[in-house]
Amino acid sequence: MKSLSWCLFFLCVFTLNSQAKDIERKFDDNKYPDHYKQLWLFSTKAEAEGFLKVKSKMGWKGEVKEQFYMTPSQVLYFSESSDLSLITKLSEDLKKLKVPNNIISKQGSHRIVLGHFFDEQVLRLRQKKLFKNKVRAIRIEKLPESLNSVYALELVKKPQANTLAQKSVETLRHQRYQWSLLNESAYKPKDPASWAKIKNILRFASFNKLQDIEWKISFRLIYDAAFDVEDSFLKKVEEDQKVNFIPEDIYWKYFDNNWYLQLGYINIKWGNLIDTYVADVVSPKDLRDFILPRESSRDLPAIALKFNLNFEPHNFEVIWLPTPSVDKMSRYGSTFYPISSSLYAPNTLVEEDPKSLDKDMGYGIRWNVTGEDLAGSLFYLRSINREARFARTLLTGAIASVQQNHYPITRLGGTFDYTLDKYKFHFEGVYNQEDKVPTTLSNDVDGFVSLNNLHVGIQIQPYIFSSTNIVLQYVIKSYMDYTPDLMVDENEQYASVMIEKFFENSRWSPKITAHFGTQRGDSLIRPRIQWVPVPNLNLILGYDLFEGDSTGQFGQFSMADRYYIETEYIF
Repeated sequence: MKSLSWCLFFLCVFTLNSQAKDIERKFDDNKYPDHYKQLWLFSTKAEAEGFLKVKSKMGWKGEVKEQFYMTPSQVLYFSESSDLSLITKLSEDLKKLKVPNNIISKQGSHRIVLGHFFDEQVLRLRQKKLFKNKVRAIRIEKLPESLNSVYALELVKKPQANTLAQKSVETLRHQRYQWSLLNESAYKPKDPASWAKIKNILRFASFNKLQDIEWKISFRLIYDAAFDVEDSFLKKVEEDQKVNFIPEDIYWKYFDNNWYLQLGYINIKWGNLIDTYVADVVSPKDLRDFILPRESSRDLPAIALKFNLNFEPHNFEVIWLPTPSVDKMSRYGSTFYPISSSLYAPNTLVEEDPKSLDKDMGYGIRWNVTGEDLAGSLFYLRSINREARFARTLLTGAIASVQQNHYPITRLGGTFDYTLDKYKFHFEGVYNQEDKVPTTLSNDVDGFVSLNNLHVGIQIQPYIFSSTNIVLQYVIKSYMDYTPDLMVDENEQYASVMIEKFFENSRWSPKITAHFGTQRGDSLIRPRIQWVPVPNLNLILGYDLFEGDSTGQFGQFSMADRYYIETEYIF
């Protein structure tokens, strides 16, 4: 799972037979950049120290880490990186050594997949974040007996550049570039049938890492041709969604052995639930197309300064938000305008332009710890609420005017992870103070009352079927001091399930995601299939089905069912 803000993995697996040993001798890792890292695993400390002596004579340095435990894995990856050129080169080298493999790409990350395994055939790291390098590699030998614990040896190339000229050459040599072109097209079959979007997204990223400095520039350009094909969109909607330039990660980072300082547009993720946000409260989201686009198309960075201090297994993070960063919401008249007109019936609903943001600065602190079977975090955040609230004003002539607004909010929360045999449990909880909740009382001028609420998410991932991912999820938001005039339920509850199956070395992967609201017969069901015909081309075909009451989170979009196709080409 995923985060571009830190560690990218290389997983190299070799058997103990003579063929694997021959591959090990022939594989030339000196052809790759200095930020290419390795992590070798050994069953004894003596083996790890002996291997370190051999590698030290070849220009590598390293450190033997403490013993930690391993658990079974379902999918075997040889490598993973956001650098497609590096992944492609590694794939070609393996094929020359007669090691079959296939490249799959997902959410800006590219993986070389060797196959699917289960039980004791493959081992993976369990919640152990060992290093903060740009790239790291793991090589695991397949042992005839069960292996419960290992010693880890990190290897990194010793820096060679000393003069300014040498450093400049190394900087240019290590500069990485990545382009991708994504088309997201969707067609609504319900009356009136029309194109919902023909969105073309061009992504660009350039990144580099030196001995103690790292920087990245990335953005996406969006052009939606549906506004040229269809004439039913309002002018405000077209102006908001037809053409967009959206910055992604744009930052400068300075780091030392156990700390780093990062400044710029940063994607900060504190939570990890499917299509909903409980603990992930810092970075804003692009919700103009609801939760239907892939997560990488929803993520928006926050303008932030971040200081991270690491003393394994403890990690401390301090963030400062000099200016508010909030969700992008669609305009009135668009398919996924978040306010249902039936909520204000019999009044006619009109929209005012979003209210300008307050200049309040935000700040937060987070502590997390990672162990062999347990991991957890606690955080505090004071900021402008990135989630939109829509202030209401009742006007004469039975007209209800609504305006997007963002209010200060204080959040106290945490996460908890526990792995038990073949089951992984994930928990997120946040206590929100002075949140704004809509009410039907006319004496509230803006249509809000301030209430505290508790937002909790529970997720279970059972690893019980080979090559199959299953996620079960339950989310509840409970309001304190609840009264019947509120336009929400006292306990807003949603259940979700996701099932994904991999075939033919992950080239084919059918998937179904379903969300259900327990109060209103609310549901969103999303079957889809992904095909990777060649390493740098992804094709996805799917359908989105909305059901439920018109006041429900999903039911209000019951006329927005759509067929969709996504085509992504990575340069």
